[in-house]
Amino acid sequence: MDYIEIANQAGITLGDLDYLMAGHASANVASRPGVNIGDVEDFIRGSASANMTKCLGLSTISAAEELAKCGGGIATGIIIGLLLER
Repeated sequence: MDYIEIANQAGITLGDLDYLMAGHASANVASRPGVNIGDVEDFIRGSASANMTKCLGLSTISAAEELAKCGGGIATGIIIGLLLER
């Protein structure tokens, strides 16, 4: 799947996807899973809020933070997966 397909299926613009891949969140990206921009950016940087934890379907913030701290772009991939799921 290329970037254009991912953006189209996720319901975001290609610019939003590029911005996300650079480690930032737009309002459009954050609104799709129903969290705020800060929640998404914090997750990408290795921490998790209660809202992100709920969005991920996890029971504890520490479990969400473990995912966020995996590194290597995994947190960004998880966000993209959430966007594609919605």
